[in-house]
Amino acid sequence: MRSACRAAGRSVTYIFGLWSAITILSGAAAALGAAFLGGAAAQVVATAGAVAAGALLTMVVNTIVPEAAEGEQRLAGVLVVVGLLAAFTLSNVGET
Repeated sequence: MRSACRAAGRSVTYIFGLWSAITILSGAAAALGAAFLGGAAAQVVATAGAVAAGALLTMVVNTIVPEAAEGEQRLAGVLVVVGLLAAFTLSNVGET
């Protein structure tokens, strides 16, 4: 199965460069968020987390799910739900 970037004629170097830039910018954004919101109220941090989670979920649904459904249609939805439940569980470990 070819990725959408490869199908569009993008080189492997371009794809790795793009994802490397996204990774670096995401890390920088996280560092800035931690620096500026480190002492913020819990509601502010929760709102920022909810917006970030929504953005991530949007990216997954728009990009990854269609490619996954192409190959394995029966398990794609179930695996997305299992992944979201695992992420939710891991984010709440030790908060009780």
